Amino acid sequence: MRSAAAHRRAVLAVAEGRDGDAVSSLESAIKGWTELKMPFEAAQSRLLLAEARHVGGNASAARLELDSARSILERLGATGDVERIEVMLSS
Repeated sequence: MRSAAAHRRAVLAVAEGRDGDAVSSLESAIKGWTELKMPFEAAQSRLLLAEARHVGGNASAARLELDSARSILERLGATGDVERIEVMLSS
């Protein structure tokens, strides 16, 4: 529940342009998802973290998060999400 709440707080923070708050919440969410062995949820939080980092001006950190999320989603067979990341990386 804590990880889900942290992710939702981050969604709101990104929408409000508070990328620093979003990053903090997402790092907490990812840690929780990882400890719970929930890779899909962790990957979804990494996608949002990439967006927050990009908005905050840290393109290289955003790229690392996208690469990490893509790796996880490829292992899980989430082809639609992987294709979406590929489009994001090519722009």
